Amino acid sequence: MLSPKIFGCLVFNLISLLGYSSHIVGGEIQYKHLGGNRYQLIFKIYRDCSSTTRFDGDYPSNPDNKFYFGIFQGNETVNVFSENFRSVNLKSKRTLSSAIVHSCLQPNNSCVEEGIYETIVELPRNDMGYTIIHQRCCRNDAILNIQPLDGGDNTMPGFTIRCYIPPINIFANNSPVFRNFPPIFICRDQPFYFDHGADDMDGDSLRYFLSSPLDGLSQDEPLSANQSISGLKKVNWELPYSIDNVLGGSPALAIDSYTGFLSCRPNRNGRFVVSVLVVEYRNGMAIDTINRDFQFNVVNCDIPKADMPFLPGTMNPNTGVAAYLYTFCDTFFVKFKNTSSNSTHYKWEFGDPTKGPLNISRDFEPVHTYSDTGVYTVKLYAYKVRLSGDTCVDSTTRYVRVYPRFKVLFSAHNAFPDSPVYFKDLTTSHYGITTKWEWNFGDGNKSALRHPTHTYSNSGMYKVKLVATDNKFCIDDTSFQLTIHQRPKFEVTLQKFCLGEETTIRAGVKISSPDSLILYKWSFQDEERIGPDLSYKIVNKTPVPVQLYVMTDKGCPFKKDYMIIPYPKPVPPLLLDSYFVKCNETLFCGIGDPYAVRYKWHDGITDSVRYLTKPGWYKVTITYPCEDHIDSFRLYHNYLKSNFQFENKCVGDTYFFINTSETRLTSKLRYKWQIGTIVDSSFNLKFQFKDAMPLKVKLIVFDTYGCSDSIIKTPNVFPLPQFDFPFDKVCLGVATLLKPRVYLAAPYFPTTYLWKLNGVEIGLDSVYLHTAKNYEPQKFSLAVRTDKGCIDSTIKWIRAHTKPKPIKLVDSFFIRCADSVLFDISDSLALSYRWRDGNTSGYRFINYPGKFYFAIEYPCETFKDSFRLHNSCTIEVPRAFTPNGDGNNDRLYIRGYAIKELLSFKIYNRQGQLLYFSNNLDEGWDGYYKGEAQNAESYFYTYEAITHANGTRASGEGQLLLLR
Repeated sequence: MLSPKIFGCLVFNLISLLGYSSHIVGGEIQYKHLGGNRYQLIFKIYRDCSSTTRFDGDYPSNPDNKFYFGIFQGNETVNVFSENFRSVNLKSKRTLSSAIVHSCLQPNNSCVEEGIYETIVELPRNDMGYTIIHQRCCRNDAILNIQPLDGGDNTMPGFTIRCYIPPINIFANNSPVFRNFPPIFICRDQPFYFDHGADDMDGDSLRYFLSSPLDGLSQDEPLSANQSISGLKKVNWELPYSIDNVLGGSPALAIDSYTGFLSCRPNRNGRFVVSVLVVEYRNGMAIDTINRDFQFNVVNCDIPKADMPFLPGTMNPNTGVAAYLYTFCDTFFVKFKNTSSNSTHYKWEFGDPTKGPLNISRDFEPVHTYSDTGVYTVKLYAYKVRLSGDTCVDSTTRYVRVYPRFKVLFSAHNAFPDSPVYFKDLTTSHYGITTKWEWNFGDGNKSALRHPTHTYSNSGMYKVKLVATDNKFCIDDTSFQLTIHQRPKFEVTLQKFCLGEETTIRAGVKISSPDSLILYKWSFQDEERIGPDLSYKIVNKTPVPVQLYVMTDKGCPFKKDYMIIPYPKPVPPLLLDSYFVKCNETLFCGIGDPYAVRYKWHDGITDSVRYLTKPGWYKVTITYPCEDHIDSFRLYHNYLKSNFQFENKCVGDTYFFINTSETRLTSKLRYKWQIGTIVDSSFNLKFQFKDAMPLKVKLIVFDTYGCSDSIIKTPNVFPLPQFDFPFDKVCLGVATLLKPRVYLAAPYFPTTYLWKLNGVEIGLDSVYLHTAKNYEPQKFSLAVRTDKGCIDSTIKWIRAHTKPKPIKLVDSFFIRCADSVLFDISDSLALSYRWRDGNTSGYRFINYPGKFYFAIEYPCETFKDSFRLHNSCTIEVPRAFTPNGDGNNDRLYIRGYAIKELLSFKIYNRQGQLLYFSNNLDEGWDGYYKGEAQNAESYFYTYEAITHANGTRASGEGQLLLLR
């Protein structure tokens, strides 16, 4: 990390990196518990600076532009609150500057703005806690370490930040808060250090991890009220980048899981997305998580970088000072390591002013001998001279610890497998106190005790290593080659000690080279004998204890205790030479003897008790400690075996079941056959299966001893082929492919075909092309043979269809308004009827006018015709009438085929006076009003009626002349 008081030079261009100034570059979510169920949610969004584009929720003229977030119970996918409670306006914003402040850096246009949103929510108590998320598009283009979305336009994935609030009824909690804002850019090929740690006001412990950034919304929907965790996915890393190689370079980006300290040395310019996950622990339990997503920009920095190794976890983020990687615990002589970059010359200040001029060195990696023990502050300056003649400088500071006379030592003794080894720490620290011990026993086991005890399972040479640390950060180690001597293997097997017989015991003790045995000693009954073998004669039944003592060439003593057990002369059981049992009876055979060692039958059985049913010879060997006894016998019984044979055939064939049952004793046998519900007592059986679903066939055999045996077999009944002749259209003189459907269940299949026409063979294919030459019926037969040799045939009479003679209709018809006409175009030879209006009947009633088209489908052709239907459907009033009493046209009637019911017929004079009203079609006006003849002139009429046209109402008006 560059110190706050440095000068340097920087030559780079960020314009290409920051071209889309309104794009998202990072964000995070924090929360505070306000008491009860109330929480304050704080969203921080980072984006490229923009003078024209506002943050979401910062558009007073556009209230629809809001900052949206989602709240979910646990990981459920339904938002807890409605849309109105899941949006908030911008509270404040500010411009953030680069974390690198350097007088040699040229001004640049890099700029990041921070937008802050706050809201207070009340979260009902539950046992799952709450997940808070914010989703948005759009990240910057040309980010190097994540893959663009599918589509070919290099559009980057969206952006999602989230945090988890534990259940309030279990943990009242506040989220951690990051201490520092990430730098806007970092330098390529230079070490980078950044304190990404956070503070927790509840005092909980925190752990830090690098995580994969999360995808979010797209450019098609840059913001949405429908925030969702359903289908939430991580971005895909662009090779060669991964969660273990986020920025590239060496060392790769890493984070200290306890301090949150980020470090790396990037080696490529460009944009990179980094996501840090913080997990909060209370009493050893993880209770919440927050994450920060941020874009790092790697650029060329033409400034010197002063650096030397430091002990991980010791960097102070406020001062930039860390402890030097090495503590010097054996000498005052220190050789420093320089890891600076982009520098031309250096100056070291060792912090040892008593050395005068020797306190300063300008070597690249100097050597300094300190005057005393203690902690020294060493400062390194790295310089670079610019072309203009200006000199840029950077510096870094380390604490160097010098505490010599620290010596790690321990003692241990050689031992044997399965015996404890006691290790004693002898470490000395002249200026400190030893605080930590790390033992490696060389067999994969370790210990952190000061004086541990360890037991080895196997003999051999083990390199024991002790690493010790004192409170002055001195670390040293030492190793010791420990020998675990071999134990001898006692393989003594006591022979059979029989009364009155002398038996030799051989020691059988083994030990691997280079160790050897130098002494064997036997002790028994107050007597000792030297040598690897012991000969002894036992004279009574009392057991004799014996001890074998051996000594190795390494001076290691071992002993083994044995017990000599005397065995008397055995009295084996007596067996008959033969036994007889009937059919299903069982012979019990027990040969147990308390002095027997084991039993071995000729068939491998090792039991002393057996239940025998199978006839034949049986031989058994009884092993005693001093001899073997062998005996045998034969078992007889009436062998009865039921069996029969048959050949598989086809459906409808007769099956012959041949009885092959056996018996060894002369006996008259009885038989019982069962097939389904059929029972038969014949010696052999004939049976015909009527379908391909066979029944199980059972044969039971009985003898005169009351014994029986049975067997069940299931014959294969091969199916016959099934036929279907779908020959609907065979037309005279037209070649028709006769293609019958042959049905045969798998795995069977047809193999051969034979066609005959009127008894004459005509073809061997599965189909036949037939051309009818007359209307006479033809007899076709088809025989099919299956792969199992089953043959079946079918007969089909086929005749050609005759030419139809459809009815020819006249071109037009006339009907009255209320009438319907029946059109019958049915024909016994017709297959179907199709009218243009969708009707499919052969006859129908029609009561409305129009032109009607129809088609009659015959087996071999289609007949089409049409006709027109006219009808009269009017209401008429005569234009004049002559009521002069001559009997001709004396009354005025309203007429028309359309009238179903007359509702009113009215006549008015010129003055609008109603002269006549009637609803009777047959009445009519006679030209009089109240007994007076009306003048010959023009009159006005109106009418209203219900018509035959579906009962609709009709009305009209007009003028008429009364003539005298």
